[in-house]
Amino acid sequence: MATMNADGTERRRRPRPSLTTRAGRAYGAIPPTALVLLGIVSVQVGSALAKHLFTEVGSFGTVALRLFFAAAVLTLFWRPSLRMNHSAWTAS
Repeated sequence: MATMNADGTERRRRPRPSLTTRAGRAYGAIPPTALVLLGIVSVQVGSALAKHLFTEVGSFGTVALRLFFAAAVLTLFWRPSLRMNHSAWTAS
């Protein structure tokens, strides 16, 4: 299927790459229900642990620590690719 650009030229869609990781495991391998339950447990455990931090570091420090540890966990489990092609730098 082709679409038209603003200047009247035809643009063809590229085929989508398959949704697999480098190891060949599909991204959708974990059931959505398990991901939701994991998210709920994560929020509740984080809140329970953060409750004790308010007296030690205050509200700003508690939020900063929670964001820092969330970023650290995400970095361990999901490492984004920092390589960008030319089309990613343009606004079009």
